[in-house]
Amino acid sequence: MSVLHVFDMDGTLLLGSTASVELARYLGISEQIAILEKLSSAGELTNIEFHRRSHPLWQGLTADVIDTVFAQSPWIGHLRAVWDDIAARGETAIVISMSPLFFVQRLSRWGAARVYATDSPIGSVFDETLVLEAYHKVEIVERVVADGGFDKDRVVAYGDSHTDIPLFSTGIRSVAVNASAAVEALASLRYRGNDLREAYALARSLIE
Repeated sequence: MSVLHVFDMDGTLLLGSTASVELARYLGISEQIAILEKLSSAGELTNIEFHRRSHPLWQGLTADVIDTVFAQSPWIGHLRAVWDDIAARGETAIVISMSPLFFVQRLSRWGAARVYATDSPIGSVFDETLVLEAYHKVEIVERVVADGGFDKDRVVAYGDSHTDIPLFSTGIRSVAVNASAAVEALASLRYRGNDLREAYALARSLIE
């Protein structure tokens, strides 16, 4: 039976950074986003409130600017090689992120079969019902497993921060990638470094 690989983005695939941080750096508004990121990491700001406050900051973005920021962001090494291998094996890679969909969806170009993210649209009003919170990761994985006919024992998650705790707490096979101590304590295996192939090798050891 096929394998489902579930990737977090910020801090996991995007090393030491987030989509919002990278976009803010390009726009010259890093201080504004840094405050929101700090409050969010401390658990003092829900993702809904984070996106409510950041949504106005993105309204001047164009597709070309987003493409530029995406390309220049600090992605973990050999990401596309890993996803190519996953596809070659007939397996599935998905991404679940709290970040704006307009940024995360570009990972589909690199091999993500599906992406799930907060829809903080450019050119329309903010809608809090379209914001993902950490618990949604569990719901999304359960739905993908059911709809895709995956065996729960053939699912592996990759993550690093507090937004991954609900999913990792389910007992799912998991690899903590450059993660916090809390996430590492819940993970099946742990990896630190800048080569996704090495984290992927650990994941394969859990399912083969």
